[in-house]
Amino acid sequence: ATGLATPTLGWQIRRAMAEKEWLLADAPHGVADSYLHATAVWMVEDAWNGQFTGRYPHGSGEARLRQRKNLLYRLRTLYATSGLVLVALSFIETPPWCCNLDRSAWWGTECWVKGPGGDWALLAEVFGLPYLRWDVGLCVEGLALAASTLALLYELHLDWDLRRAEHYELPDEDSGEQRRLSFTPAGFCLLVLFAMWGDLAAVLLVGVGLRVSWYGRVALLFYWARVRDVFASAKHAMGNFLNIVGIWLASVVFFAWLLKLLLHASVQDPMGAAEYGGYDSLVQLLFSMATGADVPDAMDPLVHRFRWTIFIFYPFICLTALLFTPMMLAVVYSAYQSNAKLHLKGFYIKRNHALATVFRILCSTLEDGRQVITFGTFSRLLHDLRGLPDFGAKIRRDNELFLFQSLDDDGDGLLGSGEFLDACDSLLQDMWITHDKSVFIREFGFKLEWPQNFADSGSLETVMSVVLSLNLVFVVVESIFFEDVPNPPAIEALEQLFSTVYVLDVIFRLLIDDFGKYWANWSNRFDFVVSWGLLLVGIVTTNNYFAHLRPVLTYLNILRVLRVVRIMRRVPRFETLIAQLGNLWVVSGDMVLMLGIIMLFFAMLGHGLFGGHLTTANPRLQGVGAVEGYDLWNFNDMAGSFFTVFNLLVNSFSPEYVAVLNRISDFPFAGTLYCVVLFFVGVNVAFNIVTAFLLDVFVSLREANDAEIQEAENLGRIRKRLADEGKLLHVRIPQGLKRMRALAGVIDGLEDAIREAREEALAGKPREAAAVTISDNGVLSRKGHKPTLTPPAVA
Repeated sequence: ATGLATPTLGWQIRRAMAEKEWLLADAPHGVADSYLHATAVWMVEDAWNGQFTGRYPHGSGEARLRQRKNLLYRLRTLYATSGLVLVALSFIETPPWCCNLDRSAWWGTECWVKGPGGDWALLAEVFGLPYLRWDVGLCVEGLALAASTLALLYELHLDWDLRRAEHYELPDEDSGEQRRLSFTPAGFCLLVLFAMWGDLAAVLLVGVGLRVSWYGRVALLFYWARVRDVFASAKHAMGNFLNIVGIWLASVVFFAWLLKLLLHASVQDPMGAAEYGGYDSLVQLLFSMATGADVPDAMDPLVHRFRWTIFIFYPFICLTALLFTPMMLAVVYSAYQSNAKLHLKGFYIKRNHALATVFRILCSTLEDGRQVITFGTFSRLLHDLRGLPDFGAKIRRDNELFLFQSLDDDGDGLLGSGEFLDACDSLLQDMWITHDKSVFIREFGFKLEWPQNFADSGSLETVMSVVLSLNLVFVVVESIFFEDVPNPPAIEALEQLFSTVYVLDVIFRLLIDDFGKYWANWSNRFDFVVSWGLLLVGIVTTNNYFAHLRPVLTYLNILRVLRVVRIMRRVPRFETLIAQLGNLWVVSGDMVLMLGIIMLFFAMLGHGLFGGHLTTANPRLQGVGAVEGYDLWNFNDMAGSFFTVFNLLVNSFSPEYVAVLNRISDFPFAGTLYCVVLFFVGVNVAFNIVTAFLLDVFVSLREANDAEIQEAENLGRIRKRLADEGKLLHVRIPQGLKRMRALAGVIDGLEDAIREAREEALAGKPREAAAVTISDNGVLSRKGHKPTLTPPAVA
């Protein structure tokens, strides 16, 4: 474009590099530009991850380091896959106390244990998942450990080479600390892997025993920043939480002591207190009541004989269950929100400053002094970003113009600094174009006015809603009255009628709409597959040879009836509810991740402490009626252990488990410690955070902010222009962006913090979280070096 100058800031960086002998003074202009764009790619990569290290390689070795960094992304996929394999292996590997007597099969469903007399007995109290043979499980574990070790060793080696490589280093006192923090997860997980290798060697040399590698599989998950961030926010809540826990436990101890004194001082029955055990029994009784368990059953015997004890029990319940327990929830969630807000604010500060630096590197200066990025520069940046694994599959060449126009708020064909800061939110949006009308209308000239008017007026949707409702009634009636008898011919005819109507609905829509437009909607894909499946299965099963496939029709009908949700969305009172549930699904990933990891850890801990002991054949449990009913919910295998922990979380506290686990454990009070720690960490921290967060999301359906509104307006202009050509623009927003936008409406003050970080980045103010110092004239400066060369004249 005329009136544009050579990128002023980029020229200064090139000359600064030349002075430091990083580039030859007579290096071709194109080579220097390549180095600049390569540096910009490293910065955009950091910006997407909410980082800005301030050290970026350049020179002849940069391309090689870029290739190795791209390979690291693929090795991280290998690491993630091997981690999932290790976690899944925990559920299907043979427990240490079990033996599969059938050595010829890779899988087994029975667990045989050797009794005190040397006889083999079948352990019936297991969940029943198939078990992988012991030696095969060790081979799978070894392969997964080798893959994880390879990935981490490669990352540490690359990190070392990046430190030694030539850098254009932006000044920041904290950059070294940031690099050390980025090294820590890989180094920590590598140490965990070494311990797991030692555990595997011990199993091979000594035999199966208590496996340390179970807990290492959980620790390997902390390699991922998302896992660390969730637990870091929860960790900061522990200070105030422990204070309230101390007061909570002190109340239990005090009221137990007070109740013991009053029972012994009772004039009604001085010896009556002996029937209820000693002081420790009263502590356990009050603890279980404070958790909400066994109220009022636990206090019935005492209140029945000593009515005055209600003046002890009910003040205690009000103090602990109604005051301290909700206070724990409030403190934990408030601290979690505060730290999550600080983390996300730092994330956006670094992202915005990284993008602001990229803009100042690549921008061109107009004659009026404005700094802008042209479409050519933007297109070249996207071309370089396509070489990155995270961006390559999502930034298509066909999308470049639409991405540029979606960022161009004023429509002048140039991107200012404020417009360019929205790039990270737009780069990974998937955009594609389809025709609006079907090929019959476009190519063959069919008018099809009546079908188009019928569909556009909503009549087609109304008719299909009525059919879906009738089909729902039909499925319910069929399942109730014709479950155990053959279907009459009329019922089979109705099934075929519904299947035919669904297929006609698909054909009717494809006569009007282009197939690409139809297939872009996931709901339409679901309808297409299920409708044709219903019809084909219905036709095939008319032959007696395929009669065994008739139950498939019922399942397909159940799936098809799920479209009733679309009917509910047309009702205003359900529209908001469904939108809130959508927000809930988007942002609940972190919470579910935290709860799942905590449940997995306690399941492995219970599996190691109590596995193989909670059986009717255990002599320690002879005469204990509580063991009845624990044939499924126990710790004898990982599947049963995981679901047992979930049951304990839902019930908050289960005194019957405490009594049984104390009996079977080789460690004193192991059951008490296990259930108490699970109650405080699992229920009062993790479970309460998840519950409060989901409730907060549910009630915080918010309107779009200014940036989202501007983006919608930009896309609206593009859609309007394409509509004149008979085309449609489809945009699919990635889950990560949906999550960040939903969190902005959940965490108090986060939208203001994001807006503040954006304004500071646009103003060029250096921040403690940023890794670059920018002078008032927009020049990147380094310690001990001040460019003094005169920039080229404006073209």
